[in-house]
Amino acid sequence: MTRTRVLLAAIITTGFFVVMISIGMGFAVFDADNQFVLVLVGALSSSYGQVVSWFFGSSEGSSRKTDLIAKKEPV
Repeated sequence: MTRTRVLLAAIITTGFFVVMISIGMGFAVFDADNQFVLVLVGALSSSYGQVVSWFFGSSEGSSRKTDLIAKKEPV
């Protein structure tokens, strides 16, 4: 796992929770005409889902498998 991936995951996760908490507490109020903000929240939500699935899903296992194969002695 590279430092850049961890940093990007931390930024996306922090952004997701900051936006969701601000919506929940009423700091960010959206009206029906503000489609751009709603699309932005949707994109941030899907990015957060990708971060979670990479760190805890099959992509992380696949990455570990690739590292193990690369370290293996040639036959």
